[in-house]
Amino acid sequence: MTCYLIEISTGRLKELFLSMEQTICFVGHTHLLELISFDGEEVTRAPLCEGRSLIQRDQGYIINVGSVGQPRDGNKTAKYVVWDDCSNSIETRFIPYDIASTARKILELGYPKSNARRLW
Repeated sequence: MTCYLIEISTGRLKELFLSMEQTICFVGHTHLLELISFDGEEVTRAPLCEGRSLIQRDQGYIINVGSVGQPRDGNKTAKYVVWDDCSNSIETRFIPYDIASTARKILELGYPKSNARRLW
């Protein structure tokens, strides 16, 4: 069964963490930034806000890096993260982009109008 990360239960997330070979997993395309951590016992979910976040070396993480366009959080900027393995941190960045041009291209290519409207 396929489902969005935001729909996965805490119990299932714990199973995923226990099966992960790495301690950090970056995912995207769900349009909602989220920092999910696991300390070996408890799963914690938190919104991933703009700015720097430290990553604890003794915990597991699933980091939902967001997307460019089609926002689900009301914030129209493009969102992405930069991983710094030296400082063990991520920096979440929100940057403006040319929404009007993108919406026009969506319509020109024949995609549904709702895809263009959702950018605003």
